[in-house]
Parts: sequence; structure tokens; C-alpha cells
Amino acid sequence: MTDTAPTTDTPSSPPFDVYIRFNGDEERDYCFQVRPETTFGDLIEIFKTLPLNLSPSIFFERIPSHFQLSTSPGVLTMEGGILFGEDAEKKKFLKTMRNSDLIATKAWPGQLIVPVFPERTFVKSSVIAALAVWLYTDLPDAISPTPGHSLLTLLVSIAAYVMTNYLNMAEQSAKMVENTLTPAPITAQCIFFGIHVVKVLVIYFILWVGGFNPYSMFGRAPSIDREDLVKIGWTSAKKADVMDFTKEYRDYRTNLAGGILKAHQIGLLDKLRRSSVALGSGEGFQSPLVDELPKDTPEDGKFRLSFKYLKQQEEFFQERYSKVSDIEFATEYKHLRRFGPFDAPESIEKLAEERIKLGNGDVKPKE
Repeated sequence: MTDTAPTTDTPSSPPFDVYIRFNGDEERDYCFQVRPETTFGDLIEIFKTLPLNLSPSIFFERIPSHFQLSTSPGVLTMEGGILFGEDAEKKKFLKTMRNSDLIATKAWPGQLIVPVFPERTFVKSSVIAALAVWLYTDLPDAISPTPGHSLLTLLVSIAAYVMTNYLNMAEQSAKMVENTLTPAPITAQCIFFGIHVVKVLVIYFILWVGGFNPYSMFGRAPSIDREDLVKIGWTSAKKADVMDFTKEYRDYRTNLAGGILKAHQIGLLDKLRRSSVALGSGEGFQSPLVDELPKDTPEDGKFRLSFKYLKQQEEFFQERYSKVSDIEFATEYKHLRRFGPFDAPESIEKLAEERIKLGNGDVKPKE
């Protein structure tokens, strides 16, 4: 799969980025480029095109039925970027969208979209039933309504029949039955059953978390080429979590300062201890979609988004990397999509710094 830099387009209809969570995993928030006329329903094509099963587990359909928009405020970084917090997929922050809704009229550029997959109730019920039957057959004989009918007993009996009647191995068959099916003490049966319970629970847990989640149980995944990826807006960028950002940003700033010792001497390390802040109600991605903050916006310390703010960030980045090669620009833009900006205009840095000073969560009203 290929990296995709921003698409050249007309000024009246520029594409923008959104992030889609794959497999219900907060470490798999992938960036896609969409256009102003793109609807939420159009995103279904992504799941039809990519040769992967992107649902949470085999207990869900491979193709989502609709989408939810995460309205968690997000986490503000020192350079004015917004990451997704651990609460991004909490129920109270998920707003169900109609497939006919235009993404541009509902979501901020860079906001998280969560696909909703129909549950495969038949598959789930079948797996539970199969595991329950398997567990039942291994009940200790002392408490089993059908003693002597374990799965092991059945398999050994079948093998013995084949060996005796078709392979002319009657003597070996008898020894196998004697060694395998000799009744064990009740204590040993209970221990074995306890181990079997744990084994069944582990198998179900692996299936539930998506540890085994193939594209198809029978068919092969379709092939895909660059044109298919461009069509669905694939960028190959994956959003970083707060921990990854903190480490990467710390390394970047420390290297710019000339190393750990120099960074310590100028007080940078103390500053980097608070490189982000969890936003509260009415901030970040909960901001109303406006081109510019109204003049009567209260000066209450809250961090509110506007398209003017995002445009300022984009223009700063474009100017900073205007003279590099196309390959280097694409690499830097992918880094921007993953971590957010590592450099920003002074006005944005000051805005972020002031908000970080107020601490995590809701901003308390000024007294």
C-alpha cells in the first residue's frame, strides 16, 4: 500500500482528512481523505475495497451498516494539534450519523469516525453452543448425566473401530483403548475438567477480541491496486496515541536543543513534562463548525476550533516545507497526520500553552 500526500484540487472544494477506527482498536485509527460531497455512507466502500476484515471480531459482519462520530473533545498538544483520548469511543461521545449525511457538515477535519458493524448472532450462538457441547462431554463421570460419552472417548472408539476392521491392527487397537479409556480417579477428572474450562474460555476470548478474524472462512481476499487506494482516499497514516506523541515530541525537541543535557540546562525538560492536556466539555471536537470564532466568544480559557485556526496550521506547514522534494514533503505530511504538528506559529503555541496551564478536563469558570 502506498502513501498519499494531499490531493491537488480546486480552492472551492479541497479534500480534507478524517480518521476511521479499524477493528474497534484505538491503535488502528487510519487517516482517509474525503471530499466535501462525501457522505458517511460512501465510507462503506473502504470496507468493501480493502482486502482485510476490519470488524472487531468474527462475531460481526465484515461490512458496517452505518457510522458514529466521536465527539470526545480530544487531547490538545503543545503545538496545537488534537489527538484522540482514551474516551474517544465511550458511548456518551458517540453520535450516530445517517448514511446520507455529508461528512463536511458534521465533522471537523481530523475527527474520528467509528464504524458500526451488525452482529452475526448465528455465528456467535453457534460458537457458544459448540464450546458448551465440548465442555459438557468432558464433565466428570460422577456428575455427568451421560458418563463415558466424552469427545475423547468418541474419537478413540472411532479410531479403534477403523484400526480393528480396516487396518488389521486389532492388538494395537486394544492397547490404545486400554491405555486411553481406563477410568481415571474422580480427582483427576475434576482437574482435567477445570483445565478444559480454562481452555474453552481462552478460545472464546481470542475469538471475541478478534485474535482470529479472517477476511473469509472460505474465499480469498480480492487483489487491490494503487487506483483503488486513491479512490477510497487511503493515506496509509495512522493516528498516534498520547503516549507515542509524548515520546516522539520529547525526542524531537531534545534533539533540536542539542541533547538531554542542553535541554535540561535551558529548562526544556520541565516544560516537556506537560506536552498535552485532555480537553473538556465544549472544547476541541465539540466546538461548533464555524469558519471563525464569533467576536462575542467568551474569554473563558476554553480551546475552541475554527476553520480559520486549521487553515493557519496548514499554511504554516505548507510554507515550512515548500522547498523540499515531493518525497520528503509526503513523508513530513504523513508524520503530521500521525502526530499532529511539531512546529506551529507563535500565536498557536501561546494559545496551546495557556490551555495546558489550566489542566485536564473542564475549564473552571473564572471567579
